Amino acid sequence: MDRFLESFQERSTPQKVLIIVGLTILFLLVLAILYLITTPPRSNTNQVENTQVPQVTAIPIKTINTFPANTNANYTYVGNHFQITFSTDTYTASGNKDNGEDHIVLKYKNTDLTTPFIDIQVASSAKLPVQRIIDIFQYRQFTHNDVVIDRNNAIEYTGSIERGDSFIYDTVVVFTRNNFTYKIELSYQSSKEDPAIQEAFNKILSNTIIY
Repeated sequence: MDRFLESFQERSTPQKVLIIVGLTILFLLVLAILYLITTPPRSNTNQVENTQVPQVTAIPIKTINTFPANTNANYTYVGNHFQITFSTDTYTASGNKDNGEDHIVLKYKNTDLTTPFIDIQVASSAKLPVQRIIDIFQYRQFTHNDVVIDRNNAIEYTGSIERGDSFIYDTVVVFTRNNFTYKIELSYQSSKEDPAIQEAFNKILSNTIIY
């Protein structure tokens, strides 16, 4: 060490500068290597969250037919696994009942951005496991209650989720019957429950007959 210091002192000023710069670079390289060795890789939080959310694939929608257009008329949709009566003065409807399954969407006729819609889907439990739906709404930390739909025990989930610059309020009723999963969902733009919309939804549920 003493010899190194004597040799260093004997060198010219430019040589001393080069030695100091070299030693500094070497020190920084050693620190960088130690950091890479001792620091675990960071995971992508968004990617982890996305992989944790189960997904439900909806049955493709197509027009069933033209529903009656006369004012205050009631129309009864007869599907493979349920029938539902609604006012065509209030709702428009589309959907299908192919392959022994059902899917119908009711939309309010007003054009407000907060316009709610009701999505009723019935599919085989093998294609649409009820636990997958339950996992989604438990993941979202929705409130849940036990309800009865036409003598069938069901679970109702309610809560809001943020989508872009707005919130969507969801009420979902789910249950199984004869190896089929029933999912009845109300959605509208709001961060909290709208009593009038919920009352209309409950009326639809009361007019639903399960086969």
